Amino acid sequence: MTGSGGSTGSGGRPEPGTVESLYPFLYSGASDLEAVLADVRRSTVAKTAEITELRRAIAAQDGARLVQCAADAADRFARGGQLLFQGQDVMWDGLTLLGERPEPVK
Repeated sequence: MTGSGGSTGSGGRPEPGTVESLYPFLYSGASDLEAVLADVRRSTVAKTAEITELRRAIAAQDGARLVQCAADAADRFARGGQLLFQGQDVMWDGLTLLGERPEPVK
């Protein structure tokens, strides 16, 4: 991907695989705030629908296995088991909200 700006293909549309194609409203040169907000709303609604459908498909395909996995993990935690995770600040933030204070592996 490039971040140089101005990478447009035929028809004035950003070339696929460029930063401009991911965030066209930042590189269009347009200053129509309402149009940008409408595009952001459409994009957010579409992404929400995509995520919701993915979650439904996973639940249908693997729901029973996920429930069993959660039960097995809860049993191990109750017996003193620990969870080792790496990466994703979202996980850390979630644990912090629950009052957990994960400690680094020693």
